[in-house]
Amino acid sequence: MSEIETILGICIGLIVGLIIIVYWRKRRDERQKKIDIQKERIKLASKPGYEPPGRKRMWTTIKDGVITYRKDKTPKEDKEKSGR
Repeated sequence: MSEIETILGICIGLIVGLIIIVYWRKRRDERQKKIDIQKERIKLASKPGYEPPGRKRMWTTIKDGVITYRKDKTPKEDKEKSGR
């Protein structure tokens, strides 16, 4: 009986070890994907004229060292809103 218990213990230990290794690798890959996505966002944001999605256009003026932001109120041509 002790030989069977030893073999079963070793098999269970190997299975648990493999599960832990697979889980660890999966989490590592997910973290790396998140890092890669963040790197892409940084590359896009560093390009001139980049506007994040959902942001409204802003006019920037500098007067006497004071930076002022205001909404860009130039009309956009939206075909959906114009009813055409």
